[in-house]
Order: sequence, then C-alpha cells, then structure tokens
Amino acid sequence: SGYAQNGCGLYSLQLFYQMQHMKVMPNRITYVCALKACSSIGGLSEGMLIHAEIIDQGRQNDLYMYKALLEMYIECGKIEDAWFLFTKSHIQDVVSWSMMINGFKRHGHISQAIILFQKMFLNGFEPDKLTLICILKSCTDIGTLDCGRLIHAYIVKKRLERDKFIGTTLINMYTKCGSILDACKVFHGLEDPNVVAWSSMI
Repeated sequence: SGYAQNGCGLYSLQLFYQMQHMKVMPNRITYVCALKACSSIGGLSEGMLIHAEIIDQGRQNDLYMYKALLEMYIECGKIEDAWFLFTKSHIQDVVSWSMMINGFKRHGHISQAIILFQKMFLNGFEPDKLTLICILKSCTDIGTLDCGRLIHAYIVKKRLERDKFIGTTLINMYTKCGSILDACKVFHGLEDPNVVAWSSMI
C-alpha cells in the first residue's frame, strides 16, 4: 500500500508477487493495492492477470475490488474494457458511476459521458461535485448550452451554485458556449471569485 500510494507502483507489484511466491494469500486490501499499483504505472497486462485471479477466487462481486478494477482499466486507457466491466456489474454506487463518466470524458467520449450522466439519474444516483464539474466540462467541450443549463438548474436546486469550483466551471461553460449574460449572473453570485473565475469573465 505504501509503495502504491507514493508513486512506486513497480515496487508494489514486486512485493505482491513475492508475497504470493512465499505462499501468503492476498486479501481484499492486497488486491486493491496491487490494482492501484497497476493504475499508477499503466500496467495493463499485470492488471488483467490480477483480474483473472480475482475471478478465479469468486471475488469479482466485491465493491472495493470492482472499483479498483474499473480505475485500472480507465487509467490504462482501456475504456471499452472498463465499460464492459461496468455494464456487467450489479454492485454500482455513486463512485463507480462517477468514475465511468469521468473516464469517458478523459478519453474523449464526450457524448457517452453525457448520456451516462443522464442514465445515472434514471437509476436513482445523485452526482457528487466532481461529477458535476466533469459533466459541465463535457458540455463546454461540445458546446451543448441547453444541457449545461439543465445541469445548472440541478445545481441551483441542490444549493451548490455558490461553490467556488462549481461556479467557476459554470462561468467557463457559459462563456465558451457564448452566453455571457448567464456567466455574469453566476459570477456575481460567487462570494469570493478566484483568479480563474475573474480570468474567464475577462
């Protein structure tokens, strides 16, 4: 865990293999740490071997290992494999939905990110702040002002419009989508605009 969390993924995996060689069986925490190590170094082949091991042991329905697998495939650039894993799982939570939405956004699948965001609501999950910021950036990337306004309405409903990071993202979305009046309204609603908010308005 120490190696995985401090940018030494390769050393983490070496210890993981040494542990197994010495007949010490990994537990849930060990597998999660090993998968995080794979994520940090882009170790797709190592991650896939660990995934196969998890399936062999019948542990694929463990929520923590499932999210670590999802992260590993996304970080290694295998968004299709992450999506397959996501669609086959019956143990979703807000974090796993957010991870998949962020994964689509990061790898350039903007429309899929927005569609999945909509499905997230239909399945009864409410997005967290990071997911709201991510989907607002997705709206910005493809210039979907109507979608951005719907998300803004949800943000107002949840009383999150004064959040500095959400507010700044909203300003950026409105300015890049050509709606300066909406951007001004958000800007003047911020209690303490940061330099990014000022720069977006300028």
